[in-house]
Amino acid sequence: MKPLWQIGSLAFFICALTACTQPRPSDEQVIIENYTEAYNQADLEAMSALMSETIQWLAVEGGETALMADGKEDLTTQLESYMRSGGTRSTLSGWSQNGSFVSVIETAHWSATNGEERSQSALAVYEIRDDLIQRVWYYPAE
Repeated sequence: MKPLWQIGSLAFFICALTACTQPRPSDEQVIIENYTEAYNQADLEAMSALMSETIQWLAVEGGETALMADGKEDLTTQLESYMRSGGTRSTLSGWSQNGSFVSVIETAHWSATNGEERSQSALAVYEIRDDLIQRVWYYPAE
């Protein structure tokens, strides 16, 4: 039987090795995580600080792409109105990155009027330039 200190040392080594091999999020991913956390806190000022002045929000549906918001002022005005209706929270998963472009699955969570917990997911592609969100392509929720 191995002494307890050897087992403890082995467990510590495994934990340390695992922590060292976990990929560190990219700067672009951190920007998107911060933006989503600000959204979850309904902190429009923090969200706005992560947007380019010329940000564009695009909705992709079938073969069509529609410009939903053009510029920081337009998007923040729309978000302000949307947040007043309130009650949604988003989580992010399924990250993929190609340079300045980051795709992520965003899952919105909310409580229906009957109290039932609901959720739906959509694919979003963010373009990050100069540490700011330049464009977002948002695909249909499923």
